[in-house]
Amino acid sequence: MIHHLLPKKKNKQVILFFCRKNCEYSEQGIQRMLSLGFELKVIYNQGKEDKLPSEALSTECDYIICFRSWFILSQELIDLPKYYAINLHPGPPNYPGSGCVNFALYNEENSFGVTTHLMKQKVDSGSIIAYKNFPISKQHSLEDVLTLTHQHLFQELRYLVEQLATIGPQYIVDGVEKNKSIKWSETKRTLKQLNQHREITLDISEEELTKKIRSFHHSEYPLYITIHNKTFILKQ
Repeated sequence: MIHHLLPKKKNKQVILFFCRKNCEYSEQGIQRMLSLGFELKVIYNQGKEDKLPSEALSTECDYIICFRSWFILSQELIDLPKYYAINLHPGPPNYPGSGCVNFALYNEENSFGVTTHLMKQKVDSGSIIAYKNFPISKQHSLEDVLTLTHQHLFQELRYLVEQLATIGPQYIVDGVEKNKSIKWSETKRTLKQLNQHREITLDISEEELTKKIRSFHHSEYPLYITIHNKTFILKQ
């Protein structure tokens, strides 16, 4: 279902906005775009099993913006807007794909980030418009870094739509030119790899277990071990 939202004062630009249901930052983003005069057509996403509404392909728009959405857009849909289809990726260019935060913690990185980029059929491969890094430390938990990531991702969304409102598509052109030397890493981890890291074995060392708990254990996606065809889930 597409939710059609009209601002009080229109600037005649339409955004098809893909975002997450029950997400405070998605709702704040919607309100900011309306305050800037954009007409919005919003498609909410509740889970990875959601089906894309068929009417999306017949929706006229100037821009597509994807924010915390699980939908994988077809090339036909990416080509739909008058100007650009844009994604906000919850990770820096050296962490494309799934489980960005998890693998950054596992690799004990001292910084993380978010990336605004043009969309292509191949996920996390389009030209980079902007990116922002922020420091993380060994004291940060998975929840801590997820929270920081979502905060910075929202800040990038807000900055993006403010620039589109004042500068228009030239902002995208300038951003791509400015960041043309920044490339995505060729190491793109998958959801399957992420899930594999959630399984632990009896011979795991204490050091490795500690790393995995910090990096991959989440209340919604807990670590687990299978013994004699019985699965035991870690609780904290």
